[in-house]
Amino acid sequence: GLVPIDQNTLGLSQLMRDADAACYLAKEKGRNRVHLYHYEDSEIAQRHGEIQWIERLEYALDNDRFRLYSQVIEPLQDSSGKHFEILIRMLDENGQIITPNHFLPAAERYNLITKIDQWVVTEVFKLISNNPTFLKSSDSCSINLSGPSLGKPEFLNFVINQFNKFGVQGSKICFEITETAAISNL
Repeated sequence: GLVPIDQNTLGLSQLMRDADAACYLAKEKGRNRVHLYHYEDSEIAQRHGEIQWIERLEYALDNDRFRLYSQVIEPLQDSSGKHFEILIRMLDENGQIITPNHFLPAAERYNLITKIDQWVVTEVFKLISNNPTFLKSSDSCSINLSGPSLGKPEFLNFVINQFNKFGVQGSKICFEITETAAISNL
C-alpha cells in the first residue's frame, strides 16, 4: 500500500490507516502488486468503513452486544415437526439492531468471524441447556456457520467441546453453511 505524504496528510495515524487500507486492496487484487492510495478512491472509502467495523465488532464481542433470534422453518408440505433457524443481530451504541449483512462481511475480511461463530454456538448451546424442553418439542435447530470457521480444525474441537459441556443432543443440531463457502472449500 503506497500513500503519498502531502498537504492532505492529517497525521501519522491517518497515514497508517490509509496505508493499511491500500495494502489490503493490493492483496485482494492478487498480491505481488502495489495499490496507490488517493483521496477520491471509492475502494479505499469502502475499506475505511469496514475497518471501523473491527472496533465495533470487538466491542460487541466484549460487551455482549450480539443477540440471537430464532426463525421457524416452515415445510412446503404438511409436517408435524418443528424446525428453527438461529440468526444473529448486533446492537449498536444506541441499542438499535444491526442486521448481519452490515457486519458479517467485515467480520470475515478481518478474521473476527470465527470468534462470532464461537459466540453463537456457545450461546445457542447455553440457551438449549437452560431450556431443555425447547429441543424436545422440536425436530432440529439450525445454526449458520461461516466457511472460514469450518476451515479451521480447532473449530471442530471447539464445537465438540460445546456439545460435551452443555450436553446438547447432536442429532437435533444442524449446522448450515452458504453454498459459496461449500464450493470454495470442499
